[in-house]
Amino acid sequence: MLFKITPGFRIEGLHHIPKRGPCLISPNHQSFLDPFFVAAALPFGTIRQLFFVGATEYFESAFARWFARSVNLIPVDPDANLVTAMQAGAAGLRMKKILILFPEGERSIDGELKKFRKGASILSAHLDAPIVPVAIDGLYELWPRGRPFSWATLFSRSRPIRIEFGPPVSVGRGAYVEGTAALRSGILALFERDKTAVAGRT
Repeated sequence: MLFKITPGFRIEGLHHIPKRGPCLISPNHQSFLDPFFVAAALPFGTIRQLFFVGATEYFESAFARWFARSVNLIPVDPDANLVTAMQAGAAGLRMKKILILFPEGERSIDGELKKFRKGASILSAHLDAPIVPVAIDGLYELWPRGRPFSWATLFSRSRPIRIEFGPPVSVGRGAYVEGTAALRSGILALFERDKTAVAGRT
């Protein structure tokens, strides 16, 4: 609720989200706050089906481990064994859950969209799970990589925080490169659509 009532928080395209899993929700990655705002944008019925896969380095304390269990997050070590992360994602999708997976694999260093990894496409193809592309905009300024969170920016910024969900992408067996490109193009299209809408209002 705290994130949902943040001033200037705009949500669009919720009709693109399947009512039930298996499904992947794949946003670009601007800040530590991304998963919280994405979850806040979703309907309650979808939130109850969510699970995450995260790097173990962020969940080493007792509180962090408790938090991970509370939000259905599976800590894995992607540097030691990427297969483990993929298996964890596949297990949740087989249970008809909805996985939030950031295809860039890490937060952007400058707020711009980076190269996508093929993990989401591989899971989509083998589990018959559509991927919903998501454009996140406005969060990089709040908590840029390598800098602290800015409370002042939260309330003084001029641009809104925008979460927009696009039409689902389906990936065929073996078409992982093509599926990854389609996912990235889907997110880019959401950014371009917003730029056009802003230009039309000015």
